[in-house]
Amino acid sequence: NCSCGVIPVSADGSYFYINTKLRVLSHYQYSVAEDIDPKFRIARVSIDDKWGVINEYGKLIVPIKYDVVDILPDGYIYVEENGRCGVYDSLCIAFPSCHCDEEKS
Repeated sequence: NCSCGVIPVSADGSYFYINTKLRVLSHYQYSVAEDIDPKFRIARVSIDDKWGVINEYGKLIVPIKYDVVDILPDGYIYVEENGRCGVYDSLCIAFPSCHCDEEKS
């Protein structure tokens, strides 16, 4: 998907992002790199089974440290780390976290 002008590229078993001018946008080599979401212009990335989020410029906006990262339909980013969960807003400001099992009950 190249609707944002940014695409993940695979090389030697890892991924990085380039733009339509073939400029490398990310300095990391990811084990998983998803397409940039055209609505929110962010994408989930993973290194060694930990997840984070980059923006359309390849800048890491949510650290790659979470066990679970989901981009929600409203653009919020749900995260889980060591049994605790939280949410980042569209400005990537983290909301207080809680125990995930408590939230589900």
